[in-house]
Formats: sequence, structure tokens, C-alpha cells
Amino acid sequence: MVFEGPVDATSVRPVAILLAALLIPLLNVPSAGTGSGSETLDVEVTLAAREAPGAFQLPVLVAVTSDSRPVVGAIVRLSSTPNSAFVPDEGETGSDGNFRSVILTPDVKNETVVAVIARATFKGANESLGSAALLVWPDDATGKIVAKISVSPKVVRAGDSALISVNVSDSTGARVGNATVVVITDEWVELSTSSGLTSANGSFVTVVRAKPSDSDRFVEIRVQAFKRGLRAAEATERIIVGRYVTEASIWERGGGWIVLVVALLVAIGLFLVLHYKYVRGAAVITPGVAPPALPGSGPSTIPGTPQPPGAEGTFIRNLPSAPK
Repeated sequence: MVFEGPVDATSVRPVAILLAALLIPLLNVPSAGTGSGSETLDVEVTLAAREAPGAFQLPVLVAVTSDSRPVVGAIVRLSSTPNSAFVPDEGETGSDGNFRSVILTPDVKNETVVAVIARATFKGANESLGSAALLVWPDDATGKIVAKISVSPKVVRAGDSALISVNVSDSTGARVGNATVVVITDEWVELSTSSGLTSANGSFVTVVRAKPSDSDRFVEIRVQAFKRGLRAAEATERIIVGRYVTEASIWERGGGWIVLVVALLVAIGLFLVLHYKYVRGAAVITPGVAPPALPGSGPSTIPGTPQPPGAEGTFIRNLPSAPK
């Protein structure tokens, strides 16, 4: 998952910000600098969107740095108020200093501000705290959103980019403007913009860039789209990225084998059809009727003489005996 800058609290509704400001100090959690270490950690919490419906899964990114450098292996613990579930709710930062999780927003009856808190600890450093505010609205939508995603090209070399286009409409096919779109990927690519609103014609566009890599791999790009009054929707697409990635990589990763199997089945089917036609076209040998002569041979005959009706068995009796 790749997100852009942290959620700007000033962009959420004033009432929500006021509530968040009142709630976070009441959490009774250790503040930054409550450890024995001399190093200070900076913790930044980024939510994939500023607002979301209740009972919805929204990506969360926690970046831990020290002196503007990523901290690898820092322990991050997530919590929230009101209480929400995180998957996972604890873990270590990766090589980029980030810890990725997903929050399941509470199923609320009224608009609710959720304060997301991240605690980060690391050997030799004080425990530090970061937070962000999320406005959650009741999931009482009656309509439905339809999201479609397209990526071009689908094979991207390291350092190259591809265009992601998202179109959002309702169940009638009408384009939906001002819908929130969240694009979720993994650590092998980066996005120019990870979230935003659709235009008046229901479109959202961003660019995905492949990071340096020593091997080729599939990367899934997942899109979430939601808007008040409409049920959220998702769409996914896969691309291949890597250092030496080419069209041949598709063969190496399974696509070529599928083509080979299909071609083999077609060849077998064609053989069976031709064989069946040849067998049906072969001479049918009947008593008393000479079959067509083979090329280079003399006329073929059948021993014996056809018998009139009622003289069954005479034909067999007139067959020449086997040589002694």
C-alpha cells in the first residue's frame, strides 16, 4: 500500500477536529520522550481517506523516522478511540521505515470522529506517538457504486510508469462525481497520487511507477470507491513489474503454458477429426463385393460366391481351406 502525505486535520469538518482535539489528550497514553534512550522517533500516521463509511476497511500507513531517516525494525502498536479493529494491530517497520495496516471503522449510528493512535518503540530510542483523525458516517446507503479500473501498460520495467484510470458510476450507469477513490498497491511500486475525488464525469487518474527489483513479479492494484448515499465498491487489476520484465515474462509466469496447453488440445482435436473422416472414408468390405485395389496391386477378390437367399452358410463352406 502506498499513500501520499498525512491526513491534514484542518480539512476535516471543524466539529470533527474539535472533538478529535478533545479526545486524543484523554487517551492516557505515554507521550513522546517517555523512555531511557537518547534518540527521538518521529511517527507519522497516514489514513487513505479523511472520511469513510462505518464498517469499512481503510488502509493505514505509519512511517517511523529518526533525523529524517527511515527506522527499520521499530515496533508499532495501533489503537483508536472509539475502539476499532486493526489488521494487524502490531508489527515492525520494513526497510522503508513503514508499517502497514487496515482499520475496520466502527459501525456508527451518527457521524463519529475516530482518533487513530500509533505508538512506536525502538532500542536506544524513546517511545513516540503519532495520531490522525478520521470522520466516520453511518453506512445507511441505498444506492450502489460501480468501479472499473484499467492500467496501461500492464508490463512495466523497473523505473518505468503506467497509467491507472478509474471510472465510477452508479447502478444505472450514470457517472458519479466527487466520489472518494483510494488506490492500494504494495511496496514494489509507488503512486503519484494514492487517493482523491472523481471529476464531474466520474473519472480518477493516477500514475504507478515500478521500483528497482532483481526479479519479475505480479503486483495487484486494488481500488476502493465510496460516497455518501452509495454503497462502496472495489475493483482490482494486476500488472507485471521487474528489472528484466518483458512480454516473455508472461510466458515464464504461466501465460505461455496456458497457450501451449490450448494449442496442444487444438492439435489433438484436429487429429481426431481427420482420423475419423479417414476411417469413415475407408472401403467397407461386404460379402461378394471386391474392395478397391490398393495402389500397385492387382484386383482384389473375395473367395467364394454370393449365395441366394435361403442358402445361408454356403459362402462359409466354400471358403478355401488353410494351407497345410
